[in-house]
Amino acid sequence: MTFQCAKIGTISGGDKDTTAPVLRRSTPDVGEAEYDGKKVKIKFDEYFQLDNVEQKFLLSPPHDSIKPKIKVKGKYLIVKFKEPLKQDTTYTLQFFDAVKDFNEGNKINDFKFAFSTGAIVDSFAVAGQVFDAETLEKEKEMLVGLYGEQTGFADSAFIKYKPDYITRTDTAGKFKIENIRPGRYKVVALKDINETQRFDLENEKIAYLKTPIETHAERYIRIDSLPAGTILHVGEKGKRRLDTLLNDTVIIQNILHTTPNNLKLYTFEEKHLVQYISDRNRDLRTRVNLVFNKPMGTDTVLVTHVEDTLSVPEILFDYNYTRDSLTLWLRDTADINNDTLKLRVTFATLDSLKNPTTETDTISVKFSSKKKVSKDKKESKPKDTGIDSLHFRIKSNFSGDFDIQKKITISIPIPLDNIDTTMLRLYEVVDSSFEDDRTQKLLKSVRLDSAHYRLCFKRPILGDIVWYPTFDSIVSPNWYTATYNETRDTVNIEVTDSAMIYKSKFPNILKYRNEFYLDQVQKIRDSVSTVIINQKVVKYDRPSRDTITIKLDKAPSRGVEISAINVEKLPADAFETIQNDDRITIIIRDTAALHKDTLALKFNTFDRLVRNKSGKLIEKVYKDTLFAIYKIKFQRLRQPQLLGTDTIVFPFERALKSKPTVTLVDLPRKGSAWYKDSLSAKRDTFMIISDDNAFRQLDTIKYVISYPTLTKTEADTIKIDTMQIVRPVVKTDVAPTDRRRRSEIGKEGQKQKAEQDKKLTKATVNMPLQYDMDIDTINTKNRIISYPFEPGKQYMLEIDDSTFTSIYGTPNLYVNSKAKIRELDYYGQLNIDIQNIGYIERMPDIDEDIPPFENLDTSRALHKRFDPRDTMAVQHTQITEGQILVCLCDAKGKVKYSQAITADSVVKFEYILPADYKVKLIHDRNANGKWDTGKYIEQSYPERTIEFPKNQLVKSKWTTELVWKL
Repeated sequence: MTFQCAKIGTISGGDKDTTAPVLRRSTPDVGEAEYDGKKVKIKFDEYFQLDNVEQKFLLSPPHDSIKPKIKVKGKYLIVKFKEPLKQDTTYTLQFFDAVKDFNEGNKINDFKFAFSTGAIVDSFAVAGQVFDAETLEKEKEMLVGLYGEQTGFADSAFIKYKPDYITRTDTAGKFKIENIRPGRYKVVALKDINETQRFDLENEKIAYLKTPIETHAERYIRIDSLPAGTILHVGEKGKRRLDTLLNDTVIIQNILHTTPNNLKLYTFEEKHLVQYISDRNRDLRTRVNLVFNKPMGTDTVLVTHVEDTLSVPEILFDYNYTRDSLTLWLRDTADINNDTLKLRVTFATLDSLKNPTTETDTISVKFSSKKKVSKDKKESKPKDTGIDSLHFRIKSNFSGDFDIQKKITISIPIPLDNIDTTMLRLYEVVDSSFEDDRTQKLLKSVRLDSAHYRLCFKRPILGDIVWYPTFDSIVSPNWYTATYNETRDTVNIEVTDSAMIYKSKFPNILKYRNEFYLDQVQKIRDSVSTVIINQKVVKYDRPSRDTITIKLDKAPSRGVEISAINVEKLPADAFETIQNDDRITIIIRDTAALHKDTLALKFNTFDRLVRNKSGKLIEKVYKDTLFAIYKIKFQRLRQPQLLGTDTIVFPFERALKSKPTVTLVDLPRKGSAWYKDSLSAKRDTFMIISDDNAFRQLDTIKYVISYPTLTKTEADTIKIDTMQIVRPVVKTDVAPTDRRRRSEIGKEGQKQKAEQDKKLTKATVNMPLQYDMDIDTINTKNRIISYPFEPGKQYMLEIDDSTFTSIYGTPNLYVNSKAKIRELDYYGQLNIDIQNIGYIERMPDIDEDIPPFENLDTSRALHKRFDPRDTMAVQHTQITEGQILVCLCDAKGKVKYSQAITADSVVKFEYILPADYKVKLIHDRNANGKWDTGKYIEQSYPERTIEFPKNQLVKSKWTTELVWKL
């Protein structure tokens, strides 16, 4: 008998379930006829769950009002009908991907269940694809419906009734309506926002075909043969083959082919008919913003007060470019100061019968200066309007790398009353070199005390400075006086406005002028934040026992007070203070304080006047404690140096009280008779020169040097050091080679050039330019600047404050921006040879004789973008209505470049940015330069859009050629 321990391991749950639930049986059966029950019961082979079935499920034909009730009971899916089923009708229950297994979530894709209440099950079908008419993007989750002949194909049927048959598009925009009766149908598609299965909202996207379609079906036999050995079913990876044919086999299939199966529908959103105010707000006291649901057209708007019938006085109407937003700029002081305005707004609209009329809307708009606080008690950041009570901010698109075809746009947030064009300047920035550096610069700005400032400049000031604060504070016009020194490079300013004197921080703008290169006048602007300097000790030292030096941040205005902490009973004259601007020298006169190696001092001095919380002026005193430490400075000899053959230099750390003596160790030389000596002016360098031949021949000079120093008790003493110096080996001079000579000449030339460059100053010079300025047609408040920019050059736009003055008399803030024009080789070019352009007008809406899409040769067609008939070989070289817009779009579909043509031509897009572009054509029937939508009730299609199947990559320096034959 043998024994063995159990093998330890984990229990496997088996292979992962990858199969969706499978239908096992149902009541009625799939495709059963003459069913008169009130519910459908479907059993699957496993437990399952429903995913968002209320939104996904569709019943075709749909019930009029009450949807069927769907529930899960074990492995059964039960659908109970709340309305009676129609006689002789084939029903299709469409679950799409709502059914999935319970554990792994494996879905049944496009699950449908059909049965009939009549003798037969209808088997005809219609299929196609839905696209957005403007962008040609595939439309998913669009409701597609069919209306039969009983409606008379009335255009209003989709507005009044639900379709006879419905389905929904998949993610590729494809749809297939199955189990329909043979006959003629009107095809529609809808983005059913309110889930009524009718076109009853203006903002619902819709698509339709004007001409009814007729269903066709044809049965044919398909015979396929399979040789012996064909694998019919293979297990999962790594498993054995499960099923293989042993003999040759013939497969006969009876196939029903239904048409049309390649319909193309293009969705659009109609223009709204009924006009109304969709939003309103008052973000500033001076303006009321009204947003309409559609453009106002050329109609005017009347605004009156609710309390009376008089129009609001001095109001300025400001429409946006699309005329769907209106800003009311208030001019009356009473209206501006009123926090809540109640207004009547009268505008043009249509009545229920679509007849022109007027509508009056009463609105209440409130302005609040309080900050909004969210639920978590955090203040929300208010929207930056660029406008305040003193000034407004303007912006421009002129910065960084600027495109050569672009124009400068100056964005202005408020209507203007006046423009001073002399204060708006455009410069070309030129690099120059000249001998005289005449650039101006603010070197230093100092606030001496609360009311006095000193500004130091590099060069003399031309004219007078202009100085003003940048914060919202009302100050008197003459709030300061400025005086200049004789050379006009220093300005002393005294503030006279009491509101400004005691501000601790003073941000301001300083403007001044300078005569510059080529007689130009530099207009310079600096942002200076001048803070009152707080008094403090910057550094201090005790170089000797009786002397302490102190460096302060600013000169004391009332002297200083000094007292010792660690010395008792000091006399009044223990310290003598000497002031030289911001430097204080303290002479110690008291013997007890003099012999303290560490002297602790209290240091006090008056700083400035400040206001306390109650607004009263009080004196602020600066106090500090200084520890003045005296260290005995012993003498130290640094590394001696041998100069030539007869001279030795001895550098010391500090001045010598007397001359040292040097004695040679290897030669009988004593005293100073063998050399001549000298001390430097600072007495910190000792040098000896000897003409003794024996000394000159020594390779290693050993010597003893004696020099004065101090003991720890500061008594004089002599220190003796024994040292040696090794003479360096002198190499024999060799004539330089040609390479070395050229190298030395080159280095000398570079040195001379560097010396010349030092005399030249490189600077940028702003050369003024003449430009054209016009009103922006898109936003009439803005201004457009045009100038023929040159590639590769740099330009600067300068807009002084007060260049623009608003209708409220407020000026703009200063703007300065630089931009460099891109080089021409950065751009690319795309040439499009468009042929047979007139065929776009002759593209039919529907053709019953089109063969199945999958059987067509679509190599020249726009795959899944427009009908394959568009490739028919018919020559139409021009159009008869409107124009064709040739557009280049970015990845998001936004039009970046466009040109209009009316006949076959080569369209050249020059100097365009390198990118991957979508190319599309728009049949602009009314020649208004943009795509226009359609109108269902009038049976008018949106303007036709065609997109080229492949994006066109435009590269820098390259010209891309494209031939597009419609």
